[in-house]
Amino acid sequence: PGALSSPRGLGGGSARSSAAGAAAGSSSAASAAHAAAANVAAAAMGSPGGGEEERCTDDRHRDADRPLKRKVSQLDKNLEQLTVMYHKLVAQNSGLKVEVSENDKKIQRKDQRINQLERNLREAKQKYEKLLTQCANLTSAMDVMGRTKGADLAGGGGSTPGGGAVRPKNLVRPMRGGLSRESGGEASGTPF
Repeated sequence: PGALSSPRGLGGGSARSSAAGAAAGSSSAASAAHAAAANVAAAAMGSPGGGEEERCTDDRHRDADRPLKRKVSQLDKNLEQLTVMYHKLVAQNSGLKVEVSENDKKIQRKDQRINQLERNLREAKQKYEKLLTQCANLTSAMDVMGRTKGADLAGGGGSTPGGGAVRPKNLVRPMRGGLSRESGGEASGTPF
């Protein structure tokens, strides 16, 4: 940075000698022009003092540029790594979005199935309760019929020859004593 602000960086020895010629006083314009022309000619000839100064400034610039080049190359590498990471994350994010949408659909299907099963369970409970009430009604009706039948049998009334109650034809009484109908149990006239 110091080399850039010095007069050597802007033109080497010619700028310094022209500044020195202008500072010496302007006795005449011809002498100033003559000094400037001499300096330009000396610079064109490649005076040994001017070339060394330029080489020194070039070396200084190169030395100053080395850390900058390192930083730039390191930043380029970091940028490439970040770009690769960004693309990986974008791909991973899109994959996760697809997976989330599939999982949401699965959850919706499961919720619908759960609601359907709950409806079926409520309907089955209602049917079960109806069947229980029907069963209770039937058992109470059978109890009532059994009591009336028992009262008829205990009273001794009836129109059958054996003095028993009238039996409906669709009810079959179990047989006792090992007698079967074919063996003559009904034919002998013995009550069951």
